[in-house]
Amino acid sequence: MTISYQFNVHTATLGGFARLLFRWSGSVYKLVFKETVIFGLLYATVSIIYRVALDEPQRRTFESVARHIGDNKNLIPLTFVLGFYVQFVVGRWWDQYNHYPWPDRILALVILYINGTDERSRLIRRTLARWTCLSTILLTRGVSVVAKKRFPTLQHLIDAGLMTKEEVDLYEDVNIPYAKYWVPMLWCTQLLTQARREKTFDDPTGVATKHIFEEIATFRTNQWKIWSFDWVSVPIVYTQVVTLATYVYFFGCLFSRQFLDPEQQYQSFYVDFYFPIFTFLQFFFYVGWLKVAESLINPWGEDDDDFEVNWFIDRHVQVAFLVVDEKFGQMPTLVKDMYWDTTEVKVPYTSASAELRRKSAAHIGSTINLEIPRGSQTFLKDSANGHFTDPCLSAFQRNSSWSGRRSSLQPRGRKISEHTNHSSDNFKNSHPLQEATYNYQRSMDNTCSVPIPEYPESSSIPSSFHSSPDHLVPDHLVPDHLVPDESVSFQCGDPGLTPLCDTHSGQFPFVRPPSNRRGPKYCTESEEEEELLRSTANEAAGTTGPDSDLKLQTSRSFAEDVTPNGRGKSPSTVNYSEHADMMNGHAR
Repeated sequence: MTISYQFNVHTATLGGFARLLFRWSGSVYKLVFKETVIFGLLYATVSIIYRVALDEPQRRTFESVARHIGDNKNLIPLTFVLGFYVQFVVGRWWDQYNHYPWPDRILALVILYINGTDERSRLIRRTLARWTCLSTILLTRGVSVVAKKRFPTLQHLIDAGLMTKEEVDLYEDVNIPYAKYWVPMLWCTQLLTQARREKTFDDPTGVATKHIFEEIATFRTNQWKIWSFDWVSVPIVYTQVVTLATYVYFFGCLFSRQFLDPEQQYQSFYVDFYFPIFTFLQFFFYVGWLKVAESLINPWGEDDDDFEVNWFIDRHVQVAFLVVDEKFGQMPTLVKDMYWDTTEVKVPYTSASAELRRKSAAHIGSTINLEIPRGSQTFLKDSANGHFTDPCLSAFQRNSSWSGRRSSLQPRGRKISEHTNHSSDNFKNSHPLQEATYNYQRSMDNTCSVPIPEYPESSSIPSSFHSSPDHLVPDHLVPDHLVPDESVSFQCGDPGLTPLCDTHSGQFPFVRPPSNRRGPKYCTESEEEEELLRSTANEAAGTTGPDSDLKLQTSRSFAEDVTPNGRGKSPSTVNYSEHADMMNGHAR
């Protein structure tokens, strides 16, 4: 029988579980007390032999053996083996309960579609209910010793009114060497087919037939699973390993846990007791763990926590006949409820439940009351195209839309090596000037902050930058010995470029020229970077003073705004003089 203690733990209280320790039925004491008594007797026998029967040399030998066993018995992974085994058995036990077939869903469809009040309809409904229950009983007779004791033969089923003599003959005519619990369900499908032909089964569209046969198929699937659990057991080798590991471990404890002579000053043997309380507690827990698996591995037996097979049989038969016959067609009179004329429904409380009444609001979301500061509620927009954007996006991401517009903005000027490798998978072989530009841009992006003033409407390409159709290079990164139209290549060992060399892998970003549009500037520079930009702009225009601020702002814009280089493209010859003149004129 199943031991239920749900009421005893309905509320967490002080000592709630502790009160369960004093229950005997279904308890661990009932499972292991015999094994514990046997273990205690064996331990006492070994102790008496060691203390009384052995002479001094024999005692020294016994002590050596006991210490050796104590040093090596922990090599048995008892906790690991027992833990996995019990977890597997408990999961299997619960699956069997969840798959036990209940007839309620089939019977609900039977009364829905076979709803006539004539004698024929009543006979069909009751026969379907009886055959459904009979199929389950035949199944449990094959897997449960409890059901087999209740119905040892088919004659007992006839005497119990669950089968007729004709049905027994038909059942026995199925001459196969396999289980035949499914035969009554076959009769059910044939009866439903006949009822549909007779129009007793109300199904003009065929949907009802499909629906009820799906439920019968589910019922049969659950029957098959219960049968399979009985057929395919836990591998016996697994059970043997766990059992041997447990009993061999505690057999070693009979010797290693003896209290040896303290005068010999063995390590961990300082006192002399007669009863090893912690050894017995360990035996109690581990063997109790093993007995749990032993009692649950087959839940169709007669253990305290085995399934209530007799209750299943009684309940299903009684409910089946009530649903399809005795309570069929019965329904209370329709009346207006007491909340008919109100939209505010308040279900009353009793005095016993009033203290449990909670006035908390319904859960509508854990962050629904989170207040966002007003200053953080404004959407961010790109001033040029009105699109929402994030000021902390990388320049590579911000300007990806410019990749198709570079062809109309190609200046002409100094030439950079045409043999540069632009592969995104081999950045180490990229041109060092490209690497320098990349690192320069990365240093800018790393100081992302708030927007600063926009580009001037008439901004153009400054002379402080060298450009190709795909990239611009700040002039302060070009070594002095470069001259226009000179085709060169650099190594990262160059003293002027070594600090800027990088082995970063990925598509290389390039500086792009601006158009006559306004756009936010996203990043600020350190003092050193600002001074570098200022000097670069001044050198480009050949001036100093207030006008240099405009050049500085423009130079910043070129150093900040970048686009990805097209894959496989090579730099080409560019001319920069026209744009330098234009920029100088703007500064003046």
